[in-house]
Amino acid sequence: MMEHQEDEHYQSMKEYLLVFSACQNSSLKTGSYCADEKTINEYMSKHHGYLILTVRLNQFNYVSQKFETFVKQYYQAFDPRRSYYSQVMLKQQETILDDGVLFKNQKSHLFLNNYELINQEVEKQFMPDTIAFISNDIYNLNISNSYLFRIDNIFVIEEISMTKLGQVLAQIGSIVQLIFLLKYVALYYNNELLQNQLFHDILSMYYPELKNIKINIFNKFEFDEEINQCQVPIKNLKLIYGQLLKRAKEKCRLNNIIYEISRVQFILEQQFGNRILLGSHQLGKKLSKNSNEFAIDRITESNRLVVQPAEQLDQDQEQENYLNEPLEILIKHN
Repeated sequence: MMEHQEDEHYQSMKEYLLVFSACQNSSLKTGSYCADEKTINEYMSKHHGYLILTVRLNQFNYVSQKFETFVKQYYQAFDPRRSYYSQVMLKQQETILDDGVLFKNQKSHLFLNNYELINQEVEKQFMPDTIAFISNDIYNLNISNSYLFRIDNIFVIEEISMTKLGQVLAQIGSIVQLIFLLKYVALYYNNELLQNQLFHDILSMYYPELKNIKINIFNKFEFDEEINQCQVPIKNLKLIYGQLLKRAKEKCRLNNIIYEISRVQFILEQQFGNRILLGSHQLGKKLSKNSNEFAIDRITESNRLVVQPAEQLDQDQEQENYLNEPLEILIKHN
């Protein structure tokens, strides 16, 4: 065993030297004895194969959140007729575990997590001379293998922080924000789709040939050559449709709607006079008793199949037109 004293730069550290030597009675404790020289020589001359060096190490299991022990082994050639010097560098690691739920709760763990083995062949007298130098004594040892165990002065610091309540809430907040963002995108898409459909319907009122133009899933207008009734090249039709679409957007503005209504009012006033326009406030369709009974009968019969004469069907159709004409005469029919 070798010990380095602590100074201003280094802390005290112990190193352990393990040697394999032929047995000598002078180095044994009282009551122990060695085999005879012939037996020792026969053993030394045999083939021994490998020497297994096993070191138990530790590691942190992130799943179970506990420290586990595992074994690391080296297979090293063992030949008593040769002398090998091996240095075992033990690697240490400091793990700082913070398992607090709300606040910090740090716990430090220092353990060995790995080791390295460095081998070199030396002369037979190298290790006995080294031991004599360290211990200030002379040992006549027949050493074959020697191992110096020491801790490496370079170690790894690992910080592990368990998920805290604030982080969980932050993740939940991010998910909620993502949901609201997707909701906003969906609303924006639906709004744009409805607006484009409205503008397209307005253009179709003025230009019925544009009814065949459809809106795809990407909210874009599709121009099909096969159903092109305008006899205009698709490229030119797209330009024309784009200009008309801009005008339709302008037409949907409230000030333009009021402006158009005012123009119609002035035209009617010029043609028929103010008295006719003022009298329009009194115009309207009156509901009669027969029309009320007819509407109730139509609602009752809507859920069953009724066979009627042709004359009755024509009469019902005329009465239905009489009821719906004021509301439907100027309604756009799809």
